Amino acid sequence: MAAVGGKCGCLSIDAFLGGAGSLADVLDVGGNVTGVTQVFVTDTNAGPGVYNPTGILVAHAAGTTAVGDFVLANGPIDKGLFAYDLVFDAANGEHRLVGLPDREAFEPLAAVAGAQAIWRESADAWSTRQENLRDMLATSHTVTAVADPPVEGSDAPTGGLWASVLGSWSKRDDDASFSLLDANLDFDMSYKQDIYGVVGGADFRTGLGAGGGSLLFGVMAGYVDSTLDFDEGSTSIDSKGATLGAYAGLLSNGFFATVLVKADLLKMDYQVGSLAVDDNDDADVTSLGARGDLGYRFGDTLFVEPMISVDGFSTKIDDFSVGGADIDAGTNESYRAGAGLRAGYGGETVRASATARVWDVFSTDNEVDVLAGVPLGLSDDDLEGVYGDVSGQVDVTLSANMTAYLKGGNLFSDDVTKPNASGGFAFSW
Repeated sequence: MAAVGGKCGCLSIDAFLGGAGSLADVLDVGGNVTGVTQVFVTDTNAGPGVYNPTGILVAHAAGTTAVGDFVLANGPIDKGLFAYDLVFDAANGEHRLVGLPDREAFEPLAAVAGAQAIWRESADAWSTRQENLRDMLATSHTVTAVADPPVEGSDAPTGGLWASVLGSWSKRDDDASFSLLDANLDFDMSYKQDIYGVVGGADFRTGLGAGGGSLLFGVMAGYVDSTLDFDEGSTSIDSKGATLGAYAGLLSNGFFATVLVKADLLKMDYQVGSLAVDDNDDADVTSLGARGDLGYRFGDTLFVEPMISVDGFSTKIDDFSVGGADIDAGTNESYRAGAGLRAGYGGETVRASATARVWDVFSTDNEVDVLAGVPLGLSDDDLEGVYGDVSGQVDVTLSANMTAYLKGGNLFSDDVTKPNASGGFAFSW
């Protein structure tokens, strides 16, 4: 150890920055440690780092030593999803290089949250289609055919084809932390997610006789594309693929109840920019669940619709590897319930409405295991809580069989804002 300026010294060592049992050159001080020694490390491990909380011994003192007596020059040392830093083990008077989770180790949690946002985004497009159908049926007329005796019928459509394009641009504020001995790590995990898609379907209606009610049945399919990028760091999570669903509904004298069963079948491309291309991976993502809307419509031309909504689904991400670490995202579930009010004007040519709703995400326990040396379970996702949701839309009748709509809104909470928009058309017969 050579003194520098009489106040600090420098220590150069070789170390294999790996898991438990890894070795390094060791400085053994027979007495007390004074001053500050900068430790320069030559890493002899060409592979990625791992989680190593026990650490690699670098310096030991028979006498007194404390935090800050040895500091890592140019540290921490970045090794993919993990970084090595010098910490002090006071119980044993030892300074050790420990492998701690870096920012990239916490980022796979966003892959789960991002897939959940995609499922709900395309389910919202279906819910908008149900709103459009209710508005259309509310303006239908009873038609009397010329016959003896006269035959009464309805000009309400019995079938329709519909298509919508959608987009949302969300921003989420998030953070993560990790502590070990005197190492306290805090990371800004905020990210942005853009979702685009096109969905469409076919639905069919059958009347319930003199009561005037209707049963609805339909199928839907579409394509969604999502990009998720972190504010800090260079990781991107891109997901794209198909969404498929089937639905049914009951409308009777103002009452409505509709339910959708839907699956998203996506391919996720997970890229950490600081790693080589070969150290990144992709994975299949499957989300399967259901959403239901229930409410009552008061009025026809001027109307209000108090309603409640629930959804729940599971998201399965196949195992993938990043920077030498195996990522086990497993199956994660999310459930929410909402209550709100939709009000508007339902004319024959132009219809306009506004919706305000409160969602409670009451169960979302997302968990990911990063397997590198030993399992490092991460479950601090913090997506549960109350969200506000406001939107407005306009529908226009273009012809006897064709309608078009535009809709815009915003979902928000203390740490999430998600402006969104959609538009589309329907052909009815």
